[in-house]
Amino acid sequence: MNPAPLERIGALSDSEIDLADAALELGALDRPGVSLQSYRDHVLRMVDAAINLGRSIAQPHEQATLLSYVLFRRHGYEGDRATYEDPANANLLDVIDRKRGLPVSLSILYLSIARLAGWHADGLNVPAHFLIRVGEGAAAVLQDPFDQGKQITASSLEVLVRRATGGDMPLETEHLQALSNRAILIRLLNNIAARAERTATMPGAQHAHAHDRHRASLHRPLVGACAARAGDGPRARGALLARRHARDHTQPGNRRPDSPGARRTGAIHELIVFGFPR
Repeated sequence: MNPAPLERIGALSDSEIDLADAALELGALDRPGVSLQSYRDHVLRMVDAAINLGRSIAQPHEQATLLSYVLFRRHGYEGDRATYEDPANANLLDVIDRKRGLPVSLSILYLSIARLAGWHADGLNVPAHFLIRVGEGAAAVLQDPFDQGKQITASSLEVLVRRATGGDMPLETEHLQALSNRAILIRLLNNIAARAERTATMPGAQHAHAHDRHRASLHRPLVGACAARAGDGPRARGALLARRHARDHTQPGNRRPDSPGARRTGAIHELIVFGFPR
């Protein structure tokens, strides 16, 4: 696939980025020649459903409930708990085909539907488990798209963060900050890279290396452009590399092999300037 569309996305201002369309372009890297029209039409059908069913609602909790209905009950989406590490969960084309995905990929659909319906919605900087917020101020509602749009209270959010991070990280104010569109795409890319890395280092995965190298060469223009536009690339990159170094040298048996696949996927991680992969 021609990487020019991804370079174009990377050059856009953050407000100009269409999250779902950009994620579809990323997914198309693994399917050369695929037409995205049917996937775009599917997203627009969900948007139309939200608009038509939500004409008389204005409160965030009503909008949140309707979004969950459209995505999960009407169209059958769900978080993939059974095969969470499947690379298909990070590819929006596969997510739409399979109706299963990761927190961040399901959130991209959620956010796109809400925004195109004219409602305010943000992705949140929650570590290890992507959440969204519908509405603003005191009336805003936190939701977990991986759990059928379950609404999250302050107390349950703290429990979720501690569970997702192994109990090592308390809830901080920064975890409730809205992410930019570019940061959300980088977070999705981080998932793709992490899964490519695990695939490349598995026994018998030699044939995956060439495919992953091709994928990395096409992802690099967007990631590089995102990093350049993010403005905080060096600090975030340094924090990510520090976490990688600490993990690789303090956990027995967890050191990556010095293979071409490991070096390649390590380079992908170094390009990504957002910390947590999920």
